[in-house]
Amino acid sequence: MARCISGVDANRLVWLGLALAAVLPVATGCQEELRTAPLTASRTPFVRDIPVPMSFELVDTMSRSYRRAGFRMIDHSYFGYAEPITVYAFYRDEMPKAGWRVLSDQNVQGSYHLSFQKGKETAVVVVMRDRRSLRSGALVTVTVKPIGVVVSGD
Repeated sequence: MARCISGVDANRLVWLGLALAAVLPVATGCQEELRTAPLTASRTPFVRDIPVPMSFELVDTMSRSYRRAGFRMIDHSYFGYAEPITVYAFYRDEMPKAGWRVLSDQNVQGSYHLSFQKGKETAVVVVMRDRRSLRSGALVTVTVKPIGVVVSGD
């Protein structure tokens, strides 16, 4: 038999407590932890020699590319749910596997910048924290262009 506490059924208090415990993490914005384990390269990247972490998606509204015989310019952005430092480590390790040579590597206020060269092209990879759909993750911008070509925004 349930005991009354100030006119309220004790069983109701227990059920109310359980309901609050289930809803409270969602209501307070509790988020899943971001991925910190090493990332795996997608088997089908958008550009053959530019690795992209598996589960990262192309952000169409922030991406563009141009190609013609012997010439390409790529400015792609990708988003995924991983810590930026983990994504930085992915590009630091995977770009050389795709034939790119590291030119520089820097961290500027939590934004990671890597520069690479392959033949007559340069690639700049910038990784930063970003928020999509109420969740935080990593936004990656990869810019590939011929050496010496200036792109607006450089």
